[in-house]
Amino acid sequence: PLSPNPLTTNMLVVTDRRIIAKVGVFTTTTAEIDRYKLAGVIVSQSPAGRMLNYANVQLRGFAGNTILFPALSNPIALQQHVTIQ
Repeated sequence: PLSPNPLTTNMLVVTDRRIIAKVGVFTTTTAEIDRYKLAGVIVSQSPAGRMLNYANVQLRGFAGNTILFPALSNPIALQQHVTIQ
């Protein structure tokens, strides 16, 4: 996933048990959510985001923890990938 800001780096790892996210370059934030305790995936997409295929994506856990990815490319594929079928 790419961010339009060159000073920001997003890294997302999805395993069969966890979702691990790292955001930032100089100041990094790392968060982890148990995949079975994922409450929801919120995709906020503007009209320009629909045309250019990017959106803000927020992952929410049942414990109240959240992971926010600003301006993430291909957000619907991420939503489908992290949601357990």
